[in-house]
Amino acid sequence: MEQWRWTLSEEFKNGKTSLEQHAGQQPKLRDAMEDVANTVEYMLESKNRANSSAVEHLLYTEDVGGSIPSSPI
Repeated sequence: MEQWRWTLSEEFKNGKTSLEQHAGQQPKLRDAMEDVANTVEYMLESKNRANSSAVEHLLYTEDVGGSIPSSPI
C-alpha cells in the first residue's frame, strides 16, 4: 500500500478541552502536502470565523446591555 498518510490535530483549552483532528492519504507526496496545506488553511479560517463571531457577540452585548437573542431581530 503505497500511500502518504497525514494527521493534523489541534487542542483547544478555553474552559474545556476539545480536540479537532483531520487526516488523509494520497499516493503521491505532492498531493498529500497539498491536502495538508488546504486543511491548515481551513483550520485557520475556521478559527478566524470563530474569533470574529466572539467579537460580534461582545460588541452586540455592549451595545444593548444584554445577550444575543435566540432569534434574529
